[in-house]
Amino acid sequence: MATGTGALALDLLARTDAAVVGADITRPMLLRAQARAPADSGTGRAEALQLLECTAEAAPFAPESFDAITFGYLLRYVSDVPQTLSELARVLRPGGTMASLDFGVPRGVWYPLWRVYTDAILPAGGRLFSRHWRDVGAFLGPSIRRFYRRWPEERLLEAWQNAGFRDVRSRRLSLGGALVMWGRKVG
Repeated sequence: MATGTGALALDLLARTDAAVVGADITRPMLLRAQARAPADSGTGRAEALQLLECTAEAAPFAPESFDAITFGYLLRYVSDVPQTLSELARVLRPGGTMASLDFGVPRGVWYPLWRVYTDAILPAGGRLFSRHWRDVGAFLGPSIRRFYRRWPEERLLEAWQNAGFRDVRSRRLSLGGALVMWGRKVG
């Protein structure tokens, strides 16, 4: 879910024998993912990839359709985090794993440095490339901070559990600037 330009979906396709569905709400992202997808080379792997435009809040899949679900940078953009997690749990088989990656807000000594990076360096660096990248750079830091004020890590872990996941865990990466969460659907 939230496959974007398909980086993770294509990586899973290349590294596993799984059928992969990459879903995203944004058609231009899916078109870029399709352009990056492998052509059929007789391996059948091209047919193992399906790209679909949809929302995470109302996924058009039958209950218990997937063995695993991954998503990245999704929850900051949905209107109802618990409902979205419940919807993803709905389409996951009992015992299946769900994992996510998102930006995090560093703690301790790293927080002031992260603020300088997200408030000044990122927008200035983006300005070197284009107005669009400047806007992305200026948007990202405040967006991340707003989300984690409403949804701190502990509350997110609880939301996963309330959606039907057990053994829910999180791990901070990149000095706390990234957050990985995962859990298994109660079966």
